[in-house]
Amino acid sequence: MLKKFKSISSFQKKYDRDGYYIFKDILSNRAKKELTSLLVQSYSKISDSKVRKDMLMNFVYDYEKNKKFDELYAAYKIMSNSKIFKNIEKELITFSHYLFNKKYKHLTRGFALGVKNSKRTSYDWHQEQAYYQGLDETVHYQFSMLNKCNKSNGTMSVLSGSHKEGFIRKIKDKTLHKKSVQILIPNNIRKLQMKYKEIFINLNPEDICIFHPNIVHKSNPTISTKNKTRFVGIVRLTQ
Repeated sequence: MLKKFKSISSFQKKYDRDGYYIFKDILSNRAKKELTSLLVQSYSKISDSKVRKDMLMNFVYDYEKNKKFDELYAAYKIMSNSKIFKNIEKELITFSHYLFNKKYKHLTRGFALGVKNSKRTSYDWHQEQAYYQGLDETVHYQFSMLNKCNKSNGTMSVLSGSHKEGFIRKIKDKTLHKKSVQILIPNNIRKLQMKYKEIFINLNPEDICIFHPNIVHKSNPTISTKNKTRFVGIVRLTQ
């Protein structure tokens, strides 16, 4: 699933400095094809008819617009528990041991949706550590499941270097409702935005981004009229 990566020294330097790193062209062609096939199969199971690849973005957009949240969550569970996700997670566990010389295990896996005109699926500024308090050593990966992730379709952005602030315990819960993503915003977010530069994480389908549990980050509004939905796989590991 993963290609070989040899630039470990450059990774360590940038990861320590910025709190994130993009592994370019590391996901195999086989993995990309299987992820696309997984999307097609999973959404077809919640639909009355087969969902083609070229229908995926509009299909999810329409379901979100019509508030079919339970159906979308059913597809989410199918994908999160799929063989392809488990295989990618298994390789990322081995990969993390190679990067950090520490042993990791499963924490969570799944994916994030970015849907045009939807605040329900979009995260505001937060740290991953806020959701996993008590777990000191976690690591987090994101990868595109279909199309490129960029500013236009609401990719994740980070406040580069903000992980050096450590875990920010003073937070406020800005969750919209029980069927939306939970949002835990640092109280001092304004100061952090002034102190650290916002960087948009642009990913091709073959790229994987790793980010520190304490880096302040968010997903962004999807403004594209063509790519109305963004599909991002997520693997979280802990020691």
